[in-house]
Amino acid sequence: MLLPSPARAEEIECIPSNETAIRAEVGRLVSELKIAQYRANMALLEDSFGDLEALVGARGRCPESMTTRVCDAECYYQRANVYRFRATGLPLLDAKGAAAPGDALTSPAELLAQATAGLEIVEQGIARLPRQASSGTGEEQKNIAFNRYLKAMAQLQGLKAKLLVAAGDVWYREASVARLDHMSYLVGEALGDAPAADGDKGSEYYKAATYYDQAFWLVLEAKGSLPDRDLFTAELATLATIEKDVTLRLDSVRKGYLYINIDPEDFPLISIERLGQQLRMQEAAIEQQDLNIQNMLETWARKYTDLQNQKFDMANMKHSRAIELEVYKMAQLQDMAEQLKNDVQQKLSALQSDISTFELEQRIRVLELALKRETKELENQIVLLRGQREQDLLALDQDAVREQIAEIQFNIDMTLAAFNFEMQRDGLELQIDELLNRVASDDKELELVDNRKAQIERQIALEQKRIEGSEIITSRLRTSQETVFESMRVPVVHQICSVDAELAFYTGAAQGFTDPISGATCTSPPSIEAPKPALLDEICMARKELSTKTKEEIDKIRACIDGSGTSCSTKDENLKRVAEELYNQNLKIFDHQRDMWQTTINQINDRMRALDAAMAEQNGLDALKGAALALSATAAVLAAIPDGDTGIMGIFPVKTFRFVEAAAAAAKVAADTAAQVYEWQFGELQFEQMVAQERHELNVRVEELRREINALDIHKLIEEWTKKRALAEISVQLAELDKEVVEITGEEKLHAIQCRLDRAEIAATVAKLRADRAALVADLQTKSDESALVDFDIDEQENVREQAQIEIQRLTLALGELDIEASRIQQDKQNLLAMKSSIDAQISRIGHYQGRVHDLEGHYDATREVLNDIREKIRQNTINISEGQMAFLASVIEDERAATFVQIEDLRRQIRMVEEAKDLEHELLAIEREMREAVLESRTRIMGLVEMAPVNDAAEVLFWDFEDMQAELTRGASEFLEAKRRVVENVNFTYNLYRNRYNVLSDFAGDVGHLSADRTFIGTAAELDSFLSDCGTVGTSEVCRPSSLAWSTETMAGSVAEFTLEKTSGLVSELLENGRARFEISPFAGSQADSRNLGNFVLWDEMTMNESEPMRLVHVMAGVSSSSCRSQQMQMTHLGFGTVFSRLSKDSSEIVPSLVVKRPVTALIPVYGGSDMDLMNDEYLRFRRGPYTAEGLERRLTDGLIQNAYPFVGHPLVGTYEITADENLVRCMSQGAPSLKLGFIFVRKPVR
Repeated sequence: MLLPSPARAEEIECIPSNETAIRAEVGRLVSELKIAQYRANMALLEDSFGDLEALVGARGRCPESMTTRVCDAECYYQRANVYRFRATGLPLLDAKGAAAPGDALTSPAELLAQATAGLEIVEQGIARLPRQASSGTGEEQKNIAFNRYLKAMAQLQGLKAKLLVAAGDVWYREASVARLDHMSYLVGEALGDAPAADGDKGSEYYKAATYYDQAFWLVLEAKGSLPDRDLFTAELATLATIEKDVTLRLDSVRKGYLYINIDPEDFPLISIERLGQQLRMQEAAIEQQDLNIQNMLETWARKYTDLQNQKFDMANMKHSRAIELEVYKMAQLQDMAEQLKNDVQQKLSALQSDISTFELEQRIRVLELALKRETKELENQIVLLRGQREQDLLALDQDAVREQIAEIQFNIDMTLAAFNFEMQRDGLELQIDELLNRVASDDKELELVDNRKAQIERQIALEQKRIEGSEIITSRLRTSQETVFESMRVPVVHQICSVDAELAFYTGAAQGFTDPISGATCTSPPSIEAPKPALLDEICMARKELSTKTKEEIDKIRACIDGSGTSCSTKDENLKRVAEELYNQNLKIFDHQRDMWQTTINQINDRMRALDAAMAEQNGLDALKGAALALSATAAVLAAIPDGDTGIMGIFPVKTFRFVEAAAAAAKVAADTAAQVYEWQFGELQFEQMVAQERHELNVRVEELRREINALDIHKLIEEWTKKRALAEISVQLAELDKEVVEITGEEKLHAIQCRLDRAEIAATVAKLRADRAALVADLQTKSDESALVDFDIDEQENVREQAQIEIQRLTLALGELDIEASRIQQDKQNLLAMKSSIDAQISRIGHYQGRVHDLEGHYDATREVLNDIREKIRQNTINISEGQMAFLASVIEDERAATFVQIEDLRRQIRMVEEAKDLEHELLAIEREMREAVLESRTRIMGLVEMAPVNDAAEVLFWDFEDMQAELTRGASEFLEAKRRVVENVNFTYNLYRNRYNVLSDFAGDVGHLSADRTFIGTAAELDSFLSDCGTVGTSEVCRPSSLAWSTETMAGSVAEFTLEKTSGLVSELLENGRARFEISPFAGSQADSRNLGNFVLWDEMTMNESEPMRLVHVMAGVSSSSCRSQQMQMTHLGFGTVFSRLSKDSSEIVPSLVVKRPVTALIPVYGGSDMDLMNDEYLRFRRGPYTAEGLERRLTDGLIQNAYPFVGHPLVGTYEITADENLVRCMSQGAPSLKLGFIFVRKPVR
């Protein structure tokens, strides 16, 4: 119940016994604060806030202990919210009747002081909130109390964040347009090292960012402390809104933007006329919000005036009757005082020296009240200690739960680590098995090499034996030459015996020989167990088996790589299949993600089509409504014309009309119709603005999804190249295996040929030996001249020795090659063993780390046990300390009671001492009683008359209760001011676009100054109207200043410079090679011929460009000399900085270059080809027609074109550019187009 009686707070003493009354008074004042903010009544706000601060403020009558009791979270919230209203609402309170203070109270320093004071109040509320929270007795009551505490804490933290944002906004609005700060951000962004604009401590940006950063972390902390339940939906929604606002401001400040999120360099691609119309509509929206506040204030003023008038009348009547009562009482008292003066004078003199019983009883009551107050305070401290203990125990339980979560996370990490160790150990053991297989293969190769070396050594020994045999034969022949007759035949016989022995070595057996002439003879040689052909067959078979086993091992390896072999240790798995499956899985994931995003894009497109349909329906309804309004207006006007009088003039009837009444009625109907049209058009504009905003948000979302899809394409390309690289590595491995197979096959064929050659040599040797034997026998039988035959044989043996020497040399070389092969295999074996040792060391280290992890896990368990013990000890100590403190407070209560009782007993003893004095006073008291009874009887009659007056307290109570409920449920001044603040922010954003567009066009005109950017924030409709007097175009309803752009008469001419870049030029070559290339337009080239000589990295057209006129860019176009590259796009970037040539001053003829720095602009431009080249020519003709003024240039930039058509408008033509081509364009230009064309459309302004 609200009773607006400020005097009541002064009548109530702020002591514990009056806590209930103080709480009621505080609740009344808090409700009045809410109503005052709802109604924007500054007088009621200041009065109620002053009374509340006088009661519970820092210098109020209530001590801190009582303030904690009677001022709850809502009280602190509303007190701090008053400062927030002063800091945020007063600058926007510009409506008629709002009673907005002057500039002194809305200065930045005062607004910042208000926000700071509010922060102090809300921090006090947050600090005292735990002491005010009650825990309850039952579990359900504890939950309710805890939820109430969380909601109150979230409410206070949200208000603190709003106050921090308000303080940051004060600094942010005062931030000047720091072009250098923003330029440093742009340069840093271009270099990849963007510094934040809040880096300069002490600047407005830094201070604003500091407040915003504090608000950001505070909101995160508040959101983290609230459970995600429906009970806290309102608080979470409020915090989410604050977080969105804070994030927007932080991003804006760190980029060096203006308040809020206004890029000083942002260039709009829509016409300045549409921007002006948008600003006018926003100005109307501001005025509408001001009108809403004004109507609300006028309504409140009427209601409050009626209430105050009623209260004044009743108070006046009560006052007059109270005066009459006081006059009557004074007369009675004067009469009675004269009678009693002489009777009681002596008795009163005797009692003056003694202490009155009333004073003693008063002291007793004071002591009892003090005892009760101290007792309640100590009992309250005991309750607070219990609550604090429960809070501490809850905090300990919360820490225990967090430790359990950390323990679960630790166990998960330990499990993953153990799994990782096992996977690494298994992988290393597989590598060891593979290395051991390769070592075994090397051992087999070494054994094969040893066998081959033994075979060669046996062949060398055989050749040595042949040489020795040949020498023996030669010696024998020479001996035979020295003998004659029989002695000459004996060596021949021996030779035959030797041949038989050799035949026995090659064939396994041979027959004997007997010479009947000389009597020389030789028996058959013994049979040989392993003749040379058998040994050769064993060697060839061993070589073949070794080659077969090697091919089988290579086939197994091939099966593990691409699955084309016979078998693999991993069964059906192989490297090639794994690489392809991994690539296919990634492609499926990318396609699924692309489909999801494309579905989202389709949904957004459906929503945009729905918006278009809604807009079309709205337009149709608007047309119907407009027609209906027009018809209804016409009908109403006709109906409003009053009927006239009919008379006779001559022979014809004449109707006399009342034109004055008809005009008045028609004017009234027209005014009503105009009001309806205005309301309808305003609603239509609001609907269009809402649709445009939603369309913009949908377009932004679509662009984000398309960027994500492009990123997926890049990842897909990376996965494709990864797959190609893996397949290429597999192909290299397969090629190496094929090479080894070819080498083994060649060696196998070489060994087969060698075996056949050895068999042929054995057969030839056997045939030769048999022929030799037959020749020797024939010689013995037919020839008689042995000397000639001996010479021949000696020559033949010498040839045999030479052949044997050559064979020995060949075999020695082969033996050296085998030694080299053996050393290579041995080195490879050593390398494999070293790798095995390294892997064994890695396995050992893994085991060591596993042990360390197990030790750490044990140490963690032990530490956790110690931590649990410590936590339990802390819990027990907390309970013990709390119990000790409560016992101490109980003992203090008992001591206070005992001491107070002693003092009361002493006072009662003094009362008994003055009992005798009461007998002397009885007579005086009897007289006073009679007088009081008479006075009271008279007062009762007078007050009865007063009570009969028509006082309606219930109506006043209902009035304030209804206002309080209305402030809770309906939109008030705070909501209207918030809506106005949003509109003002949009106004500043739109005006920044308008100003930048205006300044760019003024650069083209040359005779119009720029709109100053010193004004960083527009707060009212009047300020906006003043700024819009700098018109950009003529034809609107504005009154334009004479110096506006709309009145500019300076003319300019459009020019086109087209460059044909051959494919062999350096610029195009770099573009085709790297996909991007950078070039400049600069007079350094001098001409197009010089540009070609410089590789087209520097462009200049001597026919259209010069250094004596300012040249500003309008558009850049690209084309190719082939129709095969049509429907392609190229990315063109102007890096933002360049040079403009202009006069040093207005009166000087000296032309000087000026550096111009703007924001870099990147845009996708179409690449024309074939028949599309006519479109380029049409675009050239669009701007070549001239001369034209700035307004004419604006029409050429906007008439019949969509947005983003000319993103480079206003940038200096002389500057640095970068072109980027995608793979399709690079492929197309590489295969078909012989040249690339770049066209630059720019405007030249003659220097006057």
